[in-house]
Amino acid sequence: MARNPYSVLGLQPSASDAEIRAAFRTLAKKHHPDRNKGDKASEEKFKEVSAAFDIIGDADRRRKYDAGEIDEQGRERAAGDVYVEISVKPHAVFERDGDDIHIEAPITLSEAVLGGKITAPTIAGDVSITVPKNSSSGAVLRLKGRGVAREGKPAGDQYVKLKIVLPEGGDPELEAFVKGWRAGAQQSPRKHFAGV
Repeated sequence: MARNPYSVLGLQPSASDAEIRAAFRTLAKKHHPDRNKGDKASEEKFKEVSAAFDIIGDADRRRKYDAGEIDEQGRERAAGDVYVEISVKPHAVFERDGDDIHIEAPITLSEAVLGGKITAPTIAGDVSITVPKNSSSGAVLRLKGRGVAREGKPAGDQYVKLKIVLPEGGDPELEAFVKGWRAGAQQSPRKHFAGV
């Protein structure tokens, strides 16, 4: 396994180009095969010194080595692991729960009392749904198979929660009707609160 080229030349990574050349010349001269015939240790040291100089004696290769782009043998290093953080922002209309989708659908008082067709969005596009007669706020309609589809699993459902919305600014005709609506005054929608 190749050693750190700075260590091989007896230098620090902060060494100047001139210091690198000087250290290489000194060591190459000392361990040159012509001066050490038959000395295997010196021959190996000469090769090691030459390989180290090939890396940090060249300005471009030294920059790449210092940046960790190449290793001690001049081979490109692998870029490491990449971690990507994903955050999902809440949608203005859709709320996901597993593979199911939930939305709140505003309806008029007329649609709640008389029933009728309304258009509601799904993740695959708008659909027409039927609001049953006498629907209360909070009633939930189920659209089977209109949720999230995942490979190997059946699609989830979409749930549409109805919300009665009265006319903005009020309606005198509606107010007059409610004041004279005797059955409405006798209604007790909160009787389940008793004794709580």
